[in-house]
Amino acid sequence: NNSSLGRKGAIFITDKITYGVPAVDVPVQSAVGAGDSLVAGLVYGLHEGLSIEKSIAQAMGTSCGAVMTAGTKPPTKEVVRELAERVNLFVISRGL
Repeated sequence: NNSSLGRKGAIFITDKITYGVPAVDVPVQSAVGAGDSLVAGLVYGLHEGLSIEKSIAQAMGTSCGAVMTAGTKPPTKEVVRELAERVNLFVISRGL
């Protein structure tokens, strides 16, 4: 499960760990599609076999990249990659 917190970032919940992830500080052009981009980046990362942590970074990079573009234009792969490297996730809790 994931929950977008807008400009504050997002929370990702697995069966074992809850992660908090602050948003990467980027210039905002439009928030349209940011939540959808978050989910798309997460699904893509998991589909590609990335770890949950790398998939979360991919999700945040995709979402933060989306807000940098006007309207619904997607970010480039290069922008997503660069932003994903700047993601700092932390563990909120372990276990249920």
